[in-house]
Amino acid sequence: VGPGVKASSAFRGWLYPALVAAVVAASLAVAFGLLEPTPPRTVVVSTGPPGSTYQLFAEQYRDRLAADGIELVLRESGGAGENLERLNDPDSDVSVGFVSMGLATPEDSPDVRSLGAMFYEPVWVFYTGSALEEAPPSELRGTRISIGVPGGLAHLVSMRLLELLEVPIEENELLELEPFEAAERLRDGELDLAFFAASAGTPVVEELLGTEGVTLAHFLQADAYIARYPGLTKLTVPAGAGSLARRLPVEDTDILAFTGSLMVKESLHPAIQSLLLDAAIEIHGAPDLFHTLGPFPRPATLRIPLSDSADQFYRSGRPFLQRYLPFWMAVLVRQLVTILLPLIAVAYPVLKILPGAFGWAMRQRITRLYGELRMIEVAAAAADDAATRARLSDQLESLDRRVSRLRLPGSFAPLVYTLRLHIDVVRSRFLGS
Repeated sequence: VGPGVKASSAFRGWLYPALVAAVVAASLAVAFGLLEPTPPRTVVVSTGPPGSTYQLFAEQYRDRLAADGIELVLRESGGAGENLERLNDPDSDVSVGFVSMGLATPEDSPDVRSLGAMFYEPVWVFYTGSALEEAPPSELRGTRISIGVPGGLAHLVSMRLLELLEVPIEENELLELEPFEAAERLRDGELDLAFFAASAGTPVVEELLGTEGVTLAHFLQADAYIARYPGLTKLTVPAGAGSLARRLPVEDTDILAFTGSLMVKESLHPAIQSLLLDAAIEIHGAPDLFHTLGPFPRPATLRIPLSDSADQFYRSGRPFLQRYLPFWMAVLVRQLVTILLPLIAVAYPVLKILPGAFGWAMRQRITRLYGELRMIEVAAAAADDAATRARLSDQLESLDRRVSRLRLPGSFAPLVYTLRLHIDVVRSRFLGS
């Protein structure tokens, strides 16, 4: 038995560690399969034209995310329409964009998700002189009208309103101007009418509200618009909101508003979505002309569903780890937990079972050899001629040699010695010494 037992230490030296390594490797493979990729360091957001609400908000998000080591790259656009196009484009690197609720549908934007309602997006119609006072809109002729840049909300709304009010478009001059240029031309008398879609705190709007000679249009039939287009909201601009000293506007004025949403590609990393929502509380939670502290952000949606991260955020707040740890440390801890859980849940029970399974396998090897010995013993007891006894003797010697070459751990050496003793018993009792 000496060679077999001597070799058993080498056997134990590589087989059991190999089994352990295989289990650990399999557990790690499962863990890394479940592991989320590391959040990107750079995220691209589609904003709007210079001076727009979207541009101003995006700059605030950029500063807020920079504190957590995320670079938010601002990509100018025509506005909500173009932002939505970029989010729907699988080849676009844009993963975040401001979009007015109601513009997108699940059918047209299956891979786009909302982070919730962020702010009111009023439609402002400013005019000079008596552009909207002397005659109904359907009788406007030779009027210079800024309808905003293509792809923007102002452009979409202005064209729809002109159509609904039956303004003869071909008999008026329509100009596709950015907000700053439209405001400047309006003040200088080079425009008669201008459409804007922007929050109340946008510099262009604040300036025009307090400019003498520029009047904010009153939507007399605001409720009728809302009845036809449920995505709209009626807001009231109080008299004097632009300038208390000059009482501008001169009276309370009803206007229409959309609700702006921050939308993302569904594939955007959940941790980045949580960061955006965290920033949204600071950026959009402050009061403005139309609301007091705290109504935004909120989980209201119009057709486009909330992302899973946003739904969880509104239900239970910030992710647990991000409440107590810096962003990147929280990400690291989460990754480590994701790796360790499968090791604990899978590898530990398996490793506890392995020694018993290993011992059972070793004993089975001995048991099978005992089966062969029993067959030889039975045949030898019934043998009545020398040739048969010689053949059985050869089989017994072959079995003995195989037992001597067994490679078993040292703890199983007594089983090997016992088997060889029983081989000797069969040899001496039935086949001669």
